[in-house]
Amino acid sequence: NEQRNYLYTERDAILSDEHLIERVRTICHEISDDLVDQVFSDAKESQKGAKILSEMLTTFHLEVPVLKAEATSDEYKQHLRSCISTEIDDKVALTGEKPFNDFLRFNYLRQIDLRWQDHLTALEDLRDAVGLRSYAQKNPLVEYKVEGFEIFTEMLEGIKQFMAQTLVRVQITKNEESYQRKSPAKRTIESHSARGAFASESQGPRKVQGGDHVAAVTVRRDQPKVGRNDPCPCGSGKKYKYCHGRNA
Repeated sequence: NEQRNYLYTERDAILSDEHLIERVRTICHEISDDLVDQVFSDAKESQKGAKILSEMLTTFHLEVPVLKAEATSDEYKQHLRSCISTEIDDKVALTGEKPFNDFLRFNYLRQIDLRWQDHLTALEDLRDAVGLRSYAQKNPLVEYKVEGFEIFTEMLEGIKQFMAQTLVRVQITKNEESYQRKSPAKRTIESHSARGAFASESQGPRKVQGGDHVAAVTVRRDQPKVGRNDPCPCGSGKKYKYCHGRNA
């Protein structure tokens, strides 16, 4: 119940938050800071710069300029934050703040709902597993609470990671001429679709650069559509219509 109440409170906050862009931007910065700390802790001195750039490509599909060899961890943190913010600001400039905010809200709430259902299933499996541990002289209730909290924490971090990657990776395409040629009725329909301006992920690494203001944006699908009888992409082994496709 505590986990459920926490998630409902978080969901309500997202529903009413008119500045979700800044919320997710902060998550992006936290991830990039952790990335720098990890690299500076583990990598050799001569490999730190290359490792950071590689991790940025893997995490955000974002190609960032190289810093000087002797750059400090604080310099890299500031550098990555600046690159991420530039990428985000360019996208917002193309779509407008409200459509982008609505896009983030839709994805945030959807991730919470989907992952919460998966979490409940995981808790059921955990309950069955810890019941067997009483034979090993372990307290099943304590084991369940500890591991259940760990699973819940992982779920929350997974949602944050997904949203941060979505904010930076999402690709926005523009076609002002085709927009101008369409009838007013079609333009009105398109303008009411907050999600129609966005693709689900980027098509590859992008260098940080500026963008122009445009009248409209269109979407380009990166991944093939999943059929309802196809295996679910989440890897559960279930058909899509019985797994993440139930509410699609």
